[in-house]
Amino acid sequence: MLRLNIRRTEQETVSFNFIDDLSSFSSNQTNKQEAAFMYMQLLKDIFIEMKDDSKSEMILFCRQQYADNYYALQFINDFEQNYESHQAINWYTRESFLYKILNKALRTQDIEVLYKIRIFIRNLHFHLLECFHEQKNNSTTRLLYRGQRMSNSEFRKIQNNKGGLLSISNFFSTTEDKSVAMIYAGISNDDEIAMMFEIKIESSLTEITSPFANIQEFSNFGQAEKEWLFSFGCVFRIVDIKQNIDNQPWYIHLVLTNEFDKQLKMMTEHFRSDISIGLLLPIHSLGKLSYKMGIYMPAIEYYEMALKSESSWRGKIMILKEIGQTYERLALFDNALACFSKAITMHEKLNDKQTNDYHRLAAIYVGMAAIFTAKQDKNQSLNYLNEALNTEIKLEQPNKETLLNCYNDIGFIHFTEQKYDESLFNYQKALDIGIEIYPATHPDIGTIYMNIGNVYQAQKRYEDALENMRKSLDIQLTSLPVDHPDVARSFNNISGIYHSMGHYEDALTYCKNALNIYMKRMPENHPNRAVLYNNMIELYDKLGQLNESLDYQYKKLDIYLATLQPDDAKIGITYNTIAATLAALRRFDEAAEYALKAVDFTTRVFGANHPATKTCAKNLEEILNCQ
Repeated sequence: MLRLNIRRTEQETVSFNFIDDLSSFSSNQTNKQEAAFMYMQLLKDIFIEMKDDSKSEMILFCRQQYADNYYALQFINDFEQNYESHQAINWYTRESFLYKILNKALRTQDIEVLYKIRIFIRNLHFHLLECFHEQKNNSTTRLLYRGQRMSNSEFRKIQNNKGGLLSISNFFSTTEDKSVAMIYAGISNDDEIAMMFEIKIESSLTEITSPFANIQEFSNFGQAEKEWLFSFGCVFRIVDIKQNIDNQPWYIHLVLTNEFDKQLKMMTEHFRSDISIGLLLPIHSLGKLSYKMGIYMPAIEYYEMALKSESSWRGKIMILKEIGQTYERLALFDNALACFSKAITMHEKLNDKQTNDYHRLAAIYVGMAAIFTAKQDKNQSLNYLNEALNTEIKLEQPNKETLLNCYNDIGFIHFTEQKYDESLFNYQKALDIGIEIYPATHPDIGTIYMNIGNVYQAQKRYEDALENMRKSLDIQLTSLPVDHPDVARSFNNISGIYHSMGHYEDALTYCKNALNIYMKRMPENHPNRAVLYNNMIELYDKLGQLNESLDYQYKKLDIYLATLQPDDAKIGITYNTIAATLAALRRFDEAAEYALKAVDFTTRVFGANHPATKTCAKNLEEILNCQ
């Protein structure tokens, strides 16, 4: 019974991809596969390209993860001494942490863990593929079953996607024996619904997205469960959903298919080409994919590994450019500049320069411009953008992606200067190029719509702003992981529009969603966190929720103290606002403490006679009088 309970728990944590809950923020409700499926397919392609040379790395990782678990360590020792690649299915079906850590990493798309255990992923996939080909000649139309319990929210998502596609991120166990599946289905309760998946496999299906096979010959469970195992990334069509008798499991009828959502297929092929699977070192492609997924720190790690293995100067220049772009996303600007500068130096030393060398150089200039824009050095940023444009225009076939980035970034600089017509003109040029060269749901097109929305918001054209922001969010939820930092930017921008319209509760909802993503994906002291904290403060102030406002003021101050120069005025302003909020809450002793910090700061930075110092001193005096 213990083994059944463990296996049942695993049955209940399979990840199904269709429209995610976050799509409720989007106006696009058509049935389609999630972008998560696309990224899982690309990850699989990369891992398949990698060499089987990482067993020791996997063992070291597992020992670190299970250092305090005696039984797990015994299993790891056994694995180290006895594991062979042709035994992958048997090891997967053993009652251990192995299938759990594998499927959890697949379910959550934890690239770092997946990379550490990549040898086992490859071996298990290829073992299934070998079995599939051996059994293919005996194939007939068959029915397989899977019983499990599912949360009410997950079940509703399947109901809403009837007739649509469903893809599965995990390795996926089924059985020929309906009675075995019924045991795993159990009985529905208030929190979970008992489900029975009936999966039809047509004998006419000759091409598949992922292999599957009868594994009784290799399974640690032998013949008992008549088990069939699907590799991750299988796709099914949801044919029907029904419950024959009350209190009995719901039946979900699936048909294995090789179909894809058309837009997702276009994006998958575009990204596969962009990250050069099969053309670059697999670890380099993994870095590029991690960057696209918004997983920046692992991306840098994989890029650095690729850099060490890359022998050509041109390859090194490309990787340095990519590392610089990733550091820029993390707001680690000095690191980014160092990478870009090194890449430019290497470019200058190339003897026989080719067209692609100049394309890379122009892209580096765009990266440099982004850093100086962030540092609010607009002149230097424009200089680099003009360098990039001039470099491309001189070539017989300019790189249109670089031109798009130039016009987009010039549009942003004009936006910061409140030159809104010029900003829109450049954004439109960028958008026209994006529509020409990218699939309709490419994330860069979404970014341009977002930027156009920001201009309309600044012009107080709120309905136009919302329309463009929703276009941006629709595209992002189609082509990016739902917790990508760019999705957070869209949530924050929509929050800002609702804030401007006086819809504070709606604004707060979107701002919280943005913050949740940044808390997960970005470093603790990333400046965009401070921006979001400030937005939360303003909204809670408007709603009269001062205690909540105060919590975020403290968090914002921590970031400022950790990242800003000691004399940055934002620090003094934050001391003063914390003091004012504490005073409004009648916590006068604490208010006086922060008011004194504000006085000390302004005296040190501006001098005793500066108006800011006098204002802070007056605030302190008023607080002391209230004690």
